[in-house]
Amino acid sequence: KLQFLYLIGRPAWQHTLGPPPMRVAVVLGAAALAAAGRIEVGVRPLWLAQHLDDGSPLKAELLACRDKPVKRSEFVLAHRGAPLQFPEHTRESYTAAYEQGAGHIECDTTFTKDRELVCRHSECDLHRTTDVLLSPLAGKCAVPFQPARGGAAASAKCCTSDFTAAEFKTLRGKMDGENAAATTAAEYVRGTPGFRTDLYSSYGEVMTANDTIALLQGFGVRHVPELKAPDSGAMPPDFPRAAFIDKFVATYAAHGVGIRDMFIQSFEYDDMKYLHARYPQFANQTVFLDERPGDKTWRPTLADFQEKKAHGVAIIAPPIYAYVALGGDNYSIVESEYSKLAAAAGLRKVAYSFERSGLDIDGDDYGYYVTVRPAIKSPADTLRVLDVLKRVVGLEALFSDWPATVTYYDNCVSG
Repeated sequence: KLQFLYLIGRPAWQHTLGPPPMRVAVVLGAAALAAAGRIEVGVRPLWLAQHLDDGSPLKAELLACRDKPVKRSEFVLAHRGAPLQFPEHTRESYTAAYEQGAGHIECDTTFTKDRELVCRHSECDLHRTTDVLLSPLAGKCAVPFQPARGGAAASAKCCTSDFTAAEFKTLRGKMDGENAAATTAAEYVRGTPGFRTDLYSSYGEVMTANDTIALLQGFGVRHVPELKAPDSGAMPPDFPRAAFIDKFVATYAAHGVGIRDMFIQSFEYDDMKYLHARYPQFANQTVFLDERPGDKTWRPTLADFQEKKAHGVAIIAPPIYAYVALGGDNYSIVESEYSKLAAAAGLRKVAYSFERSGLDIDGDDYGYYVTVRPAIKSPADTLRVLDVLKRVVGLEALFSDWPATVTYYDNCVSG
């Protein structure tokens, strides 16, 4: 059944980023969506497939699936929801990810001034991802808006820890981005990168951890929360890291989320060790987000991966580029040494994040495909990377900023 949500009485300061307050939106409630089980992948997956090289077996395989029924995919891990086109970590973004068939949805978890848990990619990204600078709360930001002047870029710093949970909930999510040349706050918040869109940014309900857990339970998908590190590098004295992790685990337990229905991720190896010691029930559900491959001087070793596994890491998740390498013909895409060593150590594999970065074919922005740059001639070639990740590397799941593409692919190749 359709539920009608009447969006009335929106504060005047929110009108600058969206429609007037008297607007009616038709949305599906969580229970209705779960019951319907409807999956919408749209036109993007086929658009990409159609632009693979003629004669490509992958192209023929993917195009042959255009009329195949699509079901929910456990291979798809929605990265912040569906942020290629929806404001990240909002109800709308999570709902879009669900409708696109994601079997797992992520909530990056940080904390507010009153130590409540909320879903944001970073403690201090509100100036980039919400309308806080246009709100009455702007004066509470750690660093108020500073206009571009004398060659210096415009700047601001607004953190979840600057506001109470109640204040946080008055904000509205927007597409991640900032305008470094801005001379006003209104200009600054309109900085959406060109490879994304503001088409769906009129509505963006920001989410607490409790909000998100309840929503995902209604959807019937798995939870993939991340323990975010504070931007300052140190937790507040009244809220040490252990207390943060304990509250995080207790919050999911209070909602009755089963151990097998959640995966706990972190970039902090010490978090893995703490979970291993204090919460051994999560032994098979911990995800270490490994950013070390971004350091060109670092090299993977079997001993290192074995040590990680022995101290609580069940799944290792580096950027996509860590798992792939360029073949001898300078075009084919093959499995990397990193991937082979991780498998030898008995680690399960996840990667981040498909369709996250722009693909400036005439520039240097190859983001998550940097190790196979010569093989990427067009956006369609990212499907070749996806194919190797699934069939050769053996990923268990893949973070995606537009779940529909990976849902379509997985349904096609997995039978």
